[in-house]
Amino acid sequence: IRAQTLVHDAANSGKSIHDKVGNLRMVNPTLKGMDKKNGAYVVSADYADQDLKNPKVIKLHAIKADLSTLTGNWSRMEAVRGVFNSDADRLVMQDKITVATSSGLAYVGCCA
Repeated sequence: IRAQTLVHDAANSGKSIHDKVGNLRMVNPTLKGMDKKNGAYVVSADYADQDLKNPKVIKLHAIKADLSTLTGNWSRMEAVRGVFNSDADRLVMQDKITVATSSGLAYVGCCA
């Protein structure tokens, strides 16, 4: 991932809150950026939990992701949950993952 921005949608969600175990909960977070080939991506979730002791790891819930290439191709993905690690620039999706592409490929599975 070359560039990324995490946006907390305060207008639609109210304030971030801390839970009893020290996590920061963000409602409607969005991660936007460009990949190594200048393709754009937008990853959003209903909510995300960030452990303040390990802030580089964010647990996402009800994930939606849109990716597009410079040539106009696209992929759309959804998952029940996943984990984003900003040190590794990696999102691991888990539980009922669906994928659709502009070329007509489709996938429904448990993990990716």
